[in-house]
Amino acid sequence: MEKNKPYIDKDIPIEKQIQYLRDKFSCQTVRTYKFFRQEFGDRADELYERLYDMYMEDTVRDYHIDLRNIPFNAVVAMAENEEDKSLGFQPEVIHTLPEEVHTKFGACPYHEAAKRLNFHEPVCTFVCALNAKYISEHTAYQAELIARIAGGDDCCIMKIVKKGKGT
Repeated sequence: MEKNKPYIDKDIPIEKQIQYLRDKFSCQTVRTYKFFRQEFGDRADELYERLYDMYMEDTVRDYHIDLRNIPFNAVVAMAENEEDKSLGFQPEVIHTLPEEVHTKFGACPYHEAAKRLNFHEPVCTFVCALNAKYISEHTAYQAELIARIAGGDDCCIMKIVKKGKGT
């Protein structure tokens, strides 16, 4: 195997390998929150948010992101990012105006994982809501989840608007 090249088992179809990784990732996210909820009760949200903040601090540092100066075209690009596509969220920008973007997520691997793990809390409360909160608190943009698969909608929709523009 070449150094720094990911190992792909030639005997397992790549689609199956990707599905294993997606399932592992989404189930682990749900299991972590489920564990926090069981072990820490009402403190689960606070603790999970601290864990999420640590993850975001690492991401911001690793990608050299200046949160207060993200240009709008970068926000639009992030709305359909490769990571979310790779994880199976099926992101698609469905609406853009100057300084406003709506992203549709056609699938929610977290919601599917929660169903498989018999976890009945809407995953939006500890995944997407934290994304929206983090964007709103740390950038020049306001984010809001306006449709949710876990709430019975056909898709999830995240609306991101430049602060001061109708917010």
